Amino acid sequence: MSAINDTLNSAGSILNDVVRFGIGLGGAFLVAGILFDLGGYNIVTNVTNFVTQFTSGGLPGLITLLLIMTFMRRG
Repeated sequence: MSAINDTLNSAGSILNDVVRFGIGLGGAFLVAGILFDLGGYNIVTNVTNFVTQFTSGGLPGLITLLLIMTFMRRG
């Protein structure tokens, strides 16, 4: 049973590292998009559209957005 737990912990750790890297990369592109023109790709508009999808949903959308932000902070 210990081997299964070790395997799941290792897989969870790797997945956590990949997600953290993706969030960091997204943050770097967001800052670069604000400071510089990135050409055809505009992450600022994409993030704005993503948040707008939740906020246009009213209170349930805002609660969902807060839950997503809470889970992102835990990692």
